[in-house]
Amino acid sequence: MSATDYTQPVVVAGGQNLALNNDTVTVSGDGLAGLASFDAGSLFAVNNVTVSTNGEGTPGVLALDGGYVSFLGGSISTAGINGADAVLALGSGSRIDARATSFATIGDMSYGASAMDGATVTLDNVGVSTSGAGGVGLFSDGANGRSSLTASNSSINTSGLHGAGLLATKGGSLSFNDGRIVTAGTGAHGAIADGTGTTLFLSNNSLHTSGEQAYGVEVSNGAIFNSAGNSIVTDGVNSYGVVAFQNVNVNLSGGSINTNGQGSIGLAGYQGAAVNVANLSVQTTGEDGATGVGAYGVDAEAGGRITLGDHTSVTTTGTSAVGLFALDSGSQVMTNGAVQINTEGGHAHGALAQNGGVLALGQGAGIETAGANAEGLFALNSGSQIRTNGSVGVSTTGASAHGVLAQDGGVILLGEGAAVGTTGSSAMGLFAMDSGSQITTSGKVQVSTTGDSAYGALAQGGGILALEQGTTIATSGNSASGVVALNNGSQVNATGVAVTTSGVQADGVALGNATVNLTDSIVTGQRYGVLLSWDGSTPVTNTLNVSGGTITSVTGDAIHVAAGDNNIVNVSESAVISAGNGTLLNVVAPGAAVSLFASGNVALDGDIAAVKGGVANVSLAQASTLNGAMHNASTVSLDGSSRWNVTASSDVKQLDLAGTIAFAAPSPTYKSLVVHGDLVGNGGTIVMNTVLNDGGPLSNQLTDRVLVEGNASGTTYLSVMGNGSGASTDTNNNGVREANEGISLAQVAGTSSATAFVLAGGYVAVGPWRYDLVSYQPGSSDTSQRVVAGAGNGYWDYRLQNAVVPNPTPTPDPTPDPDPTPTPTPSPDPSGNGGGVPVRPVVVPQVPAYLSASTAMLSYGMRSVGSLHDRLGELHQGEPLEAGNSDEFYARTFGGNYQYHTDRSFGEYGYDFNQNDRAIQIGGTWLKTGDDASTFRLGAYVSTGTSHITPKAVDGTSDMRMSANSVAATGTYMMGNGFYVDGVVARNYYSTRVDTAYRGYDMAKMKTHGWTYSLESGYPFVFGNDLRVEPQAQVVYQSLRTNSFHDADGLLVSPENAGAWQGRVGANLTKTFVTASGQRWTPWVRANYLWSSSTRSNVGVSSDEWGVSSTLAGGSWGQAWQVGAGVTGTLTSAISVYGSGDYQGRVGSAGEQGWSANLGMRWQF
Repeated sequence: MSATDYTQPVVVAGGQNLALNNDTVTVSGDGLAGLASFDAGSLFAVNNVTVSTNGEGTPGVLALDGGYVSFLGGSISTAGINGADAVLALGSGSRIDARATSFATIGDMSYGASAMDGATVTLDNVGVSTSGAGGVGLFSDGANGRSSLTASNSSINTSGLHGAGLLATKGGSLSFNDGRIVTAGTGAHGAIADGTGTTLFLSNNSLHTSGEQAYGVEVSNGAIFNSAGNSIVTDGVNSYGVVAFQNVNVNLSGGSINTNGQGSIGLAGYQGAAVNVANLSVQTTGEDGATGVGAYGVDAEAGGRITLGDHTSVTTTGTSAVGLFALDSGSQVMTNGAVQINTEGGHAHGALAQNGGVLALGQGAGIETAGANAEGLFALNSGSQIRTNGSVGVSTTGASAHGVLAQDGGVILLGEGAAVGTTGSSAMGLFAMDSGSQITTSGKVQVSTTGDSAYGALAQGGGILALEQGTTIATSGNSASGVVALNNGSQVNATGVAVTTSGVQADGVALGNATVNLTDSIVTGQRYGVLLSWDGSTPVTNTLNVSGGTITSVTGDAIHVAAGDNNIVNVSESAVISAGNGTLLNVVAPGAAVSLFASGNVALDGDIAAVKGGVANVSLAQASTLNGAMHNASTVSLDGSSRWNVTASSDVKQLDLAGTIAFAAPSPTYKSLVVHGDLVGNGGTIVMNTVLNDGGPLSNQLTDRVLVEGNASGTTYLSVMGNGSGASTDTNNNGVREANEGISLAQVAGTSSATAFVLAGGYVAVGPWRYDLVSYQPGSSDTSQRVVAGAGNGYWDYRLQNAVVPNPTPTPDPTPDPDPTPTPTPSPDPSGNGGGVPVRPVVVPQVPAYLSASTAMLSYGMRSVGSLHDRLGELHQGEPLEAGNSDEFYARTFGGNYQYHTDRSFGEYGYDFNQNDRAIQIGGTWLKTGDDASTFRLGAYVSTGTSHITPKAVDGTSDMRMSANSVAATGTYMMGNGFYVDGVVARNYYSTRVDTAYRGYDMAKMKTHGWTYSLESGYPFVFGNDLRVEPQAQVVYQSLRTNSFHDADGLLVSPENAGAWQGRVGANLTKTFVTASGQRWTPWVRANYLWSSSTRSNVGVSSDEWGVSSTLAGGSWGQAWQVGAGVTGTLTSAISVYGSGDYQGRVGSAGEQGWSANLGMRWQF
């Protein structure tokens, strides 16, 4: 069939079918159509036909009111305006299918293909071009019924102004797959979806616009846009890749968006639009490779919400470009998964939240910027917020390219796993600027900077940094401080944070009219640990609160005060501060002032110094410690639990001391502490190193020293440590302590008192020898000994000198306690002899107790073993031995009060003492045999008791309390005529506590053990009226072994082993009476003489600290006479009671005198 050229519209209607093949249709005129199918059931089959129309509103192919056109091959072109579409399907049920064909329109507002009012258009392998203004490639409109337009493997080119490749409106549906869209012209968008119910779906397409303000895709007014694998490119100024308005829903999966041009935005969501993205690449670049300005990657404004999913990347290039941008309240950009943001250009921002916008970056997000003044994260204005959660990385490169910036009230929250890194000068890691701005870190957040003056974290102009547990800050660069707070009350709160700086002049923490609170944080500054005040101004207040943690400087001061008249540093909770250069606190500018308060087991290591005109106040409280010197410190105070270890000579203006100041050991020089003002002693202690030589001239005094140029009040204790031989300070040997003798430990130029300085413990023990602190008041001091500022002898001098004591005879004070700080008075005889009173060096108060111990133990041991009559009562009462009574039990209690007198002279350190014994003894006989001719007993006993010994010593009061325990075996043989032999072997244990008035309880504890062996015999002579006289003799040997021990003064005490033979001879006079009831009562009197071999024992007393040792001897046990009386009665044939009392008197120069009593009971069974 030959081709036909039609010049009039070809129409099929009324359900008819028509086919055209290889024909040509050319129609001219308005309101017509080239081909038309009217009515439902009408079918127009077109194959390889060329259609051309020319007329306003004249489409090439029309399907109307349910008509259907199938168009294969051929071409369709129109030259009219206003609806001269290439194909138009209009009305419900109308349908056009086209394949392997081309559409072209050249008139304004003429579209390539349109589906309207419920119609359907399906295109495959179709090429569409439009060139008129407002021309659209494909159009789906659902105003009067849902229309559908689907195109596959097709291409669209538009070149008119404000045209569009695709347009879906008013509920229409448009799907474009595996095709290509190109638009050219201002405002010529690649695709538009507008209106509620409208849907636009693009899959695997290439979309390219090149006109100014020509968007890749625009979605508005409730429309829905779904994209998969599309490549969207815009090349015009202010040409967005994808822009969504007014509560639309956009879903982008895969593909890419590229924009080129100033102000071009890759992806935008406005006015409540919801945009969800995954596996998408967004890139904004400049025209022809030139830099664009203000080209945003992702932009949410006016309540828009954009979510970027896994494997999404955003790259921007251009000045002031933004990777992610959330503007206005309700606007939000979120990331989930691996989302990478890169910007390149000056003043560009990786992520910007402004005017209330919110950015939420999730696990896997990464932000990198390259360019000067380009921030990684930037929250601007009140209500704006950026949050990170999980592993989020922020990296910037460029001068002043801050990693994280909150400004004008913006808030940024960095969660666990965030990492911030900057490279460039003045590129801060974290930067909170202006009042209301705040950056908070939570969990393990890493911040690092590389570059000069690139601070790790900066709060400025009222900004706040809240750095929580696990945050680390590391800087590398000159002047790159770790944490900085500047101006207008800016504040940094850091808990559990680690700060490290490694550049020259890089400080750990710097403040300028601001506050920094560090809790359990670790700060290491390459130069200073802390710098006050950073801004250099004087009228300024800085507050640094450190609770726990550490602050350390590597090369400079731990705390460097360069300015500020009200710098306050509070350190607490076991915090540790140390200095690499040895200076803990350094005030370097006149007018600068700092107050350091350390409380709660704080450890401070390093010196404290202030220039002339600078102020450094220091307070140590609650067990805090300072190791270092002070130079020109101002007011210094220590409470009772705190300590200052002085490592070099120091000076302070005022000192309030309740704690301890301890001079370090000389290395090799000794040190001084100068108080330019007043010293208030509140019971504090100064520990001093002193060589105990003979002193005298200042050149011969090797000691630390306290020099008070003002007044001294209260009491300060001096504790002397060191070494020396304990040489006599009485250099002229006159027995008088003088103002130029001894060693000067403290001097006061102003008002003071004798008790302003006293020795801790009352004295210094050098071996057994005692040294006192002697105060010399103004006028009695020696001018040549003056070290404190001033001239002449009008000063107080506190000198360590030998303690000497005069012979107390003829009337000794029973409890002498010499004043540890006596004011010296002239001696009646400077020579110390002739008409003067003899004197000797004083020993420490516990030594008299040590020298009395063995004698007192021997006395107690003698009374504990006693005699047979003391143990069992009178055995000569003639009572019969009842059958079966072979065993017996006995118990007795005994005690006495005695006064011992020594045979050692005053110069030989002889001491009398009082001794009070109290004891109980329990024993028994397990074997008792006998007949009328004799009785034999074998038994044992245990005894326990106490003895209280009080030496009478002018050297000082001491008190010895002894606990004694013994276990013994006994054997007694008694003949019928009264002759008896009694033996005892006892093992003795003594535990002794020595107390002194100066040291209190437990000055020393002694452990002693030994043996007692006793053999006694007697024979009664019976006279008329049953009166008996019984001569008796007893010999006793005792041995004592005392373990060496150290006492509270650090003295090593080594008593020698002691052993003594003691004897007793005497006689008893007794008579037995029998009562009417058959009871037997035997009263008696006795007299004894007691003696001892030499029992003098030596006691070695040495001091490792001083290198001094001496051996002193105690007194002999001596001799005594004894008289007593007692009675024994048998209450029954099995039970006897007995008691006695004795008085003992001393014989000769040594021995005890006093009263004793014994009360017992014996039961035979």
